[in-house]
Amino acid sequence: MALRCLLASIILFTFCNPSTAQDIPETSKDGPYYRIGRIHIAGNNQTHDYVITRELTFASGQELSRDELDFAKKESVQNLINTLIFRNAEIQELPVDSRNMELLVVVEEGWYWWPTIILKHGDTNFNTWWETKDLKRLNVGGALHRQNLTGNNDDLTLLAQ
Repeated sequence: MALRCLLASIILFTFCNPSTAQDIPETSKDGPYYRIGRIHIAGNNQTHDYVITRELTFASGQELSRDELDFAKKESVQNLINTLIFRNAEIQELPVDSRNMELLVVVEEGWYWWPTIILKHGDTNFNTWWETKDLKRLNVGGALHRQNLTGNNDDLTLLAQ
């Protein structure tokens, strides 16, 4: 039993390094670390800032090497595009000094309103309808889809058929 506890504690201290952000060296094999200051957001007319910041893979006050920062910027842009709210997203660096920088997130919001025409046949399948070609058996209507209704990436769809 004592041997198990000893092995468990060795494994725990070996793989769980209790380092903090203050233990990060100023340079590494990847080069110097940069501290991210304020994160500015531009181009969001409808979308709230917190919807954008929750998709970022970095935070204000975080220290990253050049490679980590480039990867985090690329991943954050992809996360923003994947929300389907934005047509374009870009993250620009605003250097403050040699180790500190602020970031500017520029987004271009897409269309909000998406009209759709609904045309469905009323028979069990299309071939059955095609035999009769009865226009009275067609359901015709429309839908109006509103994306990002309140700025929280929520949707509303109105159907008329």
